[in-house]
Amino acid sequence: TSIDLSGTQVTSIGRAAFSNCSSLTSVDLGNSVTSIGQYAFSYCTKLTSIDIPDSVTTIDSGAFMGVGLTSYSVDANNNSFSDINGVLFNKNQSTLILYPKNNTATSYTIPDSVTTIGNYAVWSCRNLTSIHIPDSVTTIGTNAFQFCSSLTSIDLPNSLTTIDGIAFYQCSSLTSITIPDSVTTIGQHTFRYCSSLTSITIPDSVTFIGYQAFYNIGS
Repeated sequence: TSIDLSGTQVTSIGRAAFSNCSSLTSVDLGNSVTSIGQYAFSYCTKLTSIDIPDSVTTIDSGAFMGVGLTSYSVDANNNSFSDINGVLFNKNQSTLILYPKNNTATSYTIPDSVTTIGNYAVWSCRNLTSIHIPDSVTTIGTNAFQFCSSLTSIDLPNSLTTIDGIAFYQCSSLTSITIPDSVTTIGQHTFRYCSSLTSITIPDSVTFIGYQAFYNIGS
């Protein structure tokens, strides 16, 4: 099944518009779509790649949640978004927006330009075993690494100040975490169900720990 919006006047793809279209294999967004709503293509498991035209200025969180993507491709003339090797960023690459869920790589190094890892950015990327976060990153967004169940190693840099809620929820292969002394906030459910986590270091810079941040971690 395919969707072709080229030649149409469609400017917005609404919330959950094509959610759970499990037979959808290709999408042509055309040249008039400016916004892609929350959960618009969520759980379209057979959709393996998407081309973002230069007209798109807004992609809401969760728009591609659970989609079987191996890469994102952004038109070079797009003024809001860009891609590096199939990974979606904002235009100046200060925000990592979306890592493709079905990329087969087992490790990933986030570029030094990134300051923010966005909400759902690396959600359920089960092939990844290690991620390097550069010293430029200050914020890890909500649900950023949720369900990365193969992730055994992640570096948290000294630039980091905020780890939002559910960020590492059910990263069940993580064994140890050292939170740098730049961090002040750990959101709710951040490390919930990290069942292999046997060692965690929390510095005295942390002034807020959210509800059930460490619920049911390893012992």
